[in-house]
Amino acid sequence: MKNLLKIMFVDDEVNVLRGMRNSYDWDALGFTIVGEAGSAALALSLARQNQPDVVITDICMDGKDGLTLISELKEQNPATEVIILSGYPDFGYAKSAIEKGAFAYLLKPLKNAEFFETLARVRAKILEEHSQTASLFLSQLLQLSLYTQEGISSLEAEYGIRLPSGSFFLSVIRPEQPDPSVGRESCKKLLAFLRKNYTAPSRLLLCRKGGEHPHITALIFCGSVPVQTTLCAQLEEVGKNFSSQTGLSLSIGVSSLFKEITSIRDAYLEASWALQQKTVRPDDQLFFFRSSSGESSGHAGQPSAMLSPAEQKQLLAGIRTLNRPLTEQILNQYFSRLNSTKSINWDMLKNSLAELAVQILSTACATPEMTKLIFGRKPLPAVEILSMTQLSEMQEYIRRLTGRIFDHAGLIRQIPAQLSAPVRDVQNFIFLNYPFHISVDSIADSLHMNRFYLMRLFKQETGCTINEFLTRHRVEMACEFLKCRECSISEAGANAGYPDSNYFCKVFKKQTGLLPSEYRSRQSQEELCSTDSAQK
Repeated sequence: MKNLLKIMFVDDEVNVLRGMRNSYDWDALGFTIVGEAGSAALALSLARQNQPDVVITDICMDGKDGLTLISELKEQNPATEVIILSGYPDFGYAKSAIEKGAFAYLLKPLKNAEFFETLARVRAKILEEHSQTASLFLSQLLQLSLYTQEGISSLEAEYGIRLPSGSFFLSVIRPEQPDPSVGRESCKKLLAFLRKNYTAPSRLLLCRKGGEHPHITALIFCGSVPVQTTLCAQLEEVGKNFSSQTGLSLSIGVSSLFKEITSIRDAYLEASWALQQKTVRPDDQLFFFRSSSGESSGHAGQPSAMLSPAEQKQLLAGIRTLNRPLTEQILNQYFSRLNSTKSINWDMLKNSLAELAVQILSTACATPEMTKLIFGRKPLPAVEILSMTQLSEMQEYIRRLTGRIFDHAGLIRQIPAQLSAPVRDVQNFIFLNYPFHISVDSIADSLHMNRFYLMRLFKQETGCTINEFLTRHRVEMACEFLKCRECSISEAGANAGYPDSNYFCKVFKKQTGLLPSEYRSRQSQEELCSTDSAQK
């Protein structure tokens, strides 16, 4: 059986330990024995050294009882599951054990059916937790700002995951559903099915993605192209079984084989773009990425000409908050990098920029009607960018797209039509200029209006002062930036118009009741809970 979990026994009777070791086929049950201890003290030492997933312990031992051992094991490693064995059918003992975090309380002599059922339940619980941790790890791995070995090692330490060394490829597996909400539900079913049925000998990590095209991302380690081909054939067969059971069609995109994990973002882009072959081969399920020359494009160590996940998140945050300085800064840096890149895979670049344009549009325009109001028609970046032949054309297309969005800030922010023209102008000015140092005087000067008349009119129509409106909007935008993992607290404040981080914290606390760090922590907890519940 694959994925053997580590188990340890604790009892002060040697015969009991021997019986636990020899009476059961632990491999068949899904466990490997990593320690036996005749005392609580030795148990803690072995647990610290071997990190068992499960500890089976007697309730009564010389020197320290099992209840105390539960507490100390949990303090040492909260993920360790403890099963108590006891010869005393005492409800108080059982209640205390469960309250201290024991998984189960079983009575001696053990009944095989009950014991095996308990082991199966604890194994399922641990594997589910491991899968969720792996999914979160892979999700964060794909969003790193800099793909360095140091950054990846730090992430491994944070999640308690050690990636294998050697070559890898990445697969994107997508249920073909026109409705994203239905697609997300299909992904949940597919994720559970793959965990159960796709037992690749190399390490496999999965994470469910949201958005317009929900999909599964699989990171698979293997030593050679022939092995990759075999693993992909197995994946395709599992996909066909899933389709036959659910009636859902799948598309599986596969990247080249890469040598360095620092190239994982390029592998993800390749697997995603491989899926585009579906349009010309609609009856196929498995699609391998090939460069325009027909060869695999996975070359470790080459700098990527693509927008990094961190840059993309900050750029979209700039669009969402109508922060022109931040948006232009990210685009300028990205385009400068593109212009200095000597060798570019044009197919990959065009698809990347087309995808970026679509994301910019969907971020800025909540409805098709708004898109039409801003652009006069529905932009078609997948067609327009793919037809271009010059890099400068593509860059100008993206700039025109963002420029139109900023020019229609009032429409995007849905300024109430019943407000007078001067008040609408004030709000529009704030929406576009909040990152800068602005005041009532500078607003009045820019609009060529008397400041006192403007202040009185604004208060009369909105119920708040211009400064109150500005502060509220800046804090709302700061909240958006704080949701961006790659944006520091001081950067979030500066992006929202508060270059002094101390003053920013003071204003934010007054408006929200929380410090920026507390708000970010709460958002992270809510996101984690949301991810956990979505995967159950």
